[in-house]
Amino acid sequence: MKYAVINQFGGINRITETQPMALFSTSSYVIEITDEQADMIVAGRNSEPKVIYCYYENEIITQAEKRARIVAAMPVPVPQTVTPWQMRKALNAAGLRATVEAAVSAADQDTKDGWEYASEIRRDNALLNSMAAALNMTSEQLDDLFRTASNL
Repeated sequence: MKYAVINQFGGINRITETQPMALFSTSSYVIEITDEQADMIVAGRNSEPKVIYCYYENEIITQAEKRARIVAAMPVPVPQTVTPWQMRKALNAAGLRATVEAAVSAADQDTKDGWEYASEIRRDNALLNSMAAALNMTSEQLDDLFRTASNL
């Protein structure tokens, strides 16, 4: 068993054989690590290119893995506009195209013209939001549809 001194950012400052009696900073703390973990950390520091390990979410992982986890947890912004082609492709992928087309066909002429001739589809459009609600789509589902559409 060995000990790792962890800084406030999760960085591993040092590894010791015995538990440190005092720390240089009040924001640092000590965790117990296995000999295998200590060997992995030291090997990473001595490798080319260096592999830096850190303590994150109660485990020792590489900084690259920590960065990837943080990025993956970040919310993806919702695009405010997509093209009609993108939206139709997203509706096809979601299996909603026929349902939406039927709802548009049953709507008034302005709605039909808007669906057919729009140069962009805006997320904040009142008609779009009311139609989505009528189709029992939540705001989150509509956001996801826009995210999907923007990537097509």
